Amino acid sequence: MPENKTVPSVLDHITDVGAGQFEGVDSTYRIRQQYQNVNVKNPFILSAGHSPLHVAFAGTTCLAEKSKENANWILNKLWNITQKKRLPIALNSAPRNSDKKSEDGKEDSIFWVKVKGHYADYVVYGLQVVEFVKVFHNIEFIKRVVSVNEIIADTSKGSQFRSAEHLPLVHILLAMGELEDHSTLEEISIDDIFDRYPTNNKAIVAPTDEYKNGRLIVTKATLNAILESGKCTIPEICTTELVACSSLTTVESGELSVWPSSNYFPDENLAVLNIGTRWKPDTTRVTDDDVITLSTKLINAVGKNIEIIL
Repeated sequence: MPENKTVPSVLDHITDVGAGQFEGVDSTYRIRQQYQNVNVKNPFILSAGHSPLHVAFAGTTCLAEKSKENANWILNKLWNITQKKRLPIALNSAPRNSDKKSEDGKEDSIFWVKVKGHYADYVVYGLQVVEFVKVFHNIEFIKRVVSVNEIIADTSKGSQFRSAEHLPLVHILLAMGELEDHSTLEEISIDDIFDRYPTNNKAIVAPTDEYKNGRLIVTKATLNAILESGKCTIPEICTTELVACSSLTTVESGELSVWPSSNYFPDENLAVLNIGTRWKPDTTRVTDDDVITLSTKLINAVGKNIEIIL
């Protein structure tokens, strides 16, 4: 490798293993060690949750378009800097006991997902994560990383802890622009990837937020229809009619409601709805029994496709 090439000091790795503290922190730390073995000084390892959607949701969510425009204004107007494509992100979630959906996909393999625009590309361990990335992004191509020449004979085998021992090595090769020269790749047809995109009046149950608000991934058309109707019901998770509000500021305390979330995605035809209510006056945590019950149901239904009735 030419001497003038510099390894990134930070790369993002989002996973369903490990923890930020206490039990599981050793798994997180071992992933960090492999990045440091290839001279990534301060990798960001995020334990996102227990499912492929937890990982994909965390790795693809973004700020509102106006926020990006403001950031670009500062770069361009003040310093004449053009925003570069972001460094790739590693995503890991391969459920140990799930059925494989595609022989071509080989769920245990590592995939390179190249997306359009300035957004980060992904190296992904777990086919179901790829399926959700396909929901959130406009994808240019998907390639399975069959092997890495001379060091990994098969990315789907050879290690019980592939997210630590294999994935960081593929990640650094992609970040340095060397993956194609040092690996065997197999293109996967995007059309062969299972389609999880929500249709109108359907929603994907997303991970709840830190305030126990539920979240649903819907199309913009569904969001607009709910707001226009002023109410909706979601029988699979709640028998109560939900009031549709334009924002959290218009939600009445103690009234189960839905409102647009601050989560956005590269696919601008998608939106996220929050489900919950406002805290009661003089409280600083969730005390509403209906919200706590609903939150528990939603936590156990992450990734499920459900119907919304207007």
